[in-house]
Amino acid sequence: MMTWGDKIKAASAMAKVRFLGRQIPLFLSWPITNRCNYRCSYCDRPNQVDTEVSTERALEIVDEFAEMGTQFVFLSGGEPLVRKDAGLIIERCRQKRIFVCLTTNGALYLKRKPEIGRVDMLKISLDGPESVHDAYRAPGSFAEVMAVLADARKDRIPVVLNPVVSTASLPHVDEVIRIATEYGARIKFQPINHEPAGNKDIDTLMLDSTQMRALSGRLAHLRRSSGAIVNSRAGIRYLAALPGGKDIRCFAGRLFAYLMPNGNIFPCNKREELAAPSSCLARSVRDAMRDVPRVTCRTCWCTSDAELNLMMRFDPVEAIELAWRAVRAGV
Repeated sequence: MMTWGDKIKAASAMAKVRFLGRQIPLFLSWPITNRCNYRCSYCDRPNQVDTEVSTERALEIVDEFAEMGTQFVFLSGGEPLVRKDAGLIIERCRQKRIFVCLTTNGALYLKRKPEIGRVDMLKISLDGPESVHDAYRAPGSFAEVMAVLADARKDRIPVVLNPVVSTASLPHVDEVIRIATEYGARIKFQPINHEPAGNKDIDTLMLDSTQMRALSGRLAHLRRSSGAIVNSRAGIRYLAALPGGKDIRCFAGRLFAYLMPNGNIFPCNKREELAAPSSCLARSVRDAMRDVPRVTCRTCWCTSDAELNLMMRFDPVEAIELAWRAVRAGV
């Protein structure tokens, strides 16, 4: 859990990036492996064979990002708990007072919990009710998520559910919110999209403009009665502009960065479309970050990145709302 001092430090870093043009990777997204114990229908990451940085280098990378001002690390995969040294990476983050959010499908969490220790937040994939979730992922996967939710509630670990919204799961938005509310979890909705980890054969699952507006309208309505929805009002309005897009000033590579399992650093997870990588495998993170190019996008499909970019507008009304929601989320 972050202290008020940590939060003030984070706000100061954001102001320096926004108004002074500094590069402070406050937020680091780090899929530590492409390997996964599932074969989800819309994800191609397990087929992306890649090398992984050694344990020794991974721990050094944590140290070097901490020196650059990183305060939030989002560990994912693949399935991050497939990697045997995940607990060591999490522990090093704790030692550096870095807030750790672990994104997991839930299948390995209870088995490895004694080893990895407590994380600051869990982000768990949940695409809908049992019939929808198991069809996308694997038979029995829904039950595994429910077991993790119950355990996290017992341990008082904050949980954010991360449903990938598709044409198949769109009708079940209310049910996912009900589950989140039942277990005291929060929820961030992410529309399915053609990102590099995605399966290329997902056109039938993509939401069109009419469905995106319907999703935005439904979330705006539900958000008024449910405190579980993490998506901000500005973020929900932004969803309504997809897939056509709406100009947004992007701080990828300056406020946040994306580190691949092999040590390549990209501005964000749209890596293949935006820029050549800058590797920190054989040189320092600081030197590698210096070569990460700035990018401009017509639109942003990643709700987490879009929320950060919207926050950086420093709109007074939105800033108060986002700050309050950050306090509630333990960030």
